[in-house]
Amino acid sequence: MRADQTAAWKNLSEHAKAFSSFDLRTEFARDAGRAVHFSQEAPGVFADLSKNHWDAKVEAELLALAQQTGLLAHRNRMFQGKAINTTENRAVMHWLLRQPAQGAIKYYEVRKEARTSELESLENAKAVLSGADFSLVQTRSLRGRRSLRRL
Repeated sequence: MRADQTAAWKNLSEHAKAFSSFDLRTEFARDAGRAVHFSQEAPGVFADLSKNHWDAKVEAELLALAQQTGLLAHRNRMFQGKAINTTENRAVMHWLLRQPAQGAIKYYEVRKEARTSELESLENAKAVLSGADFSLVQTRSLRGRRSLRRL
């Protein structure tokens, strides 16, 4: 479902009208636990989102929006290697390049192909920045593309 056709989108739009007077200093003074509430942690990552211009209602509506648009199911399909890139009708595998080393073995061949594709894209970008005709770069790239399309 399109985001702008959800109840959460409507609620966010309504809340935005009253939100124009939001003051971050006032929110920190009012809520001593703001930094704790709006911080997220994952292995190797800490994100302090408390300094963003949002409140618990915005957070709740954004989570509702994700649920109503099927974002979690879409994310799960991505991690399962399903073809979610509708433009090229293939899987997206960039997330494999960020996998920890112990996770690399399971997806070794696919990860190797994703890395090859990434390096090819960098070479194409360098060629374009060096003045190469983009249509020639694009043709060369399409001929060279191999197995990522198979996924």
